[in-house]
Amino acid sequence: MQPSLIQNLILFFETCDSFLGKKILIKEFISTNRDDFDRHFTTNSSLEFELKNFAVRTSGGRAMFLGEKQSYEIGSDLVIGFEKVDNQTYAFLEKYSETVFRKSILQFL
Repeated sequence: MQPSLIQNLILFFETCDSFLGKKILIKEFISTNRDDFDRHFTTNSSLEFELKNFAVRTSGGRAMFLGEKQSYEIGSDLVIGFEKVDNQTYAFLEKYSETVFRKSILQFL
């Protein structure tokens, strides 16, 4: 992982406590094509809950967004792309294998 990507992830993780109590909308896309997340290569889902807690565990390399009865994890050690879309929206690209990629768009409302 590139040092600039690591630094950007750390900066984001350090600010996640400011989103506690806000609603989080997560759009998830799993694709067999890294550069193309259209309907021909992708399955998608969405999830929305109030963010109650945020944590990063080093064992297993996961960033955890936790709600009352729901949670979502990002494989922080699998991230190959990260983008701040705007002040409330962030996009992650994870590589799970040579042919499986997951894009997660997190929007804090």
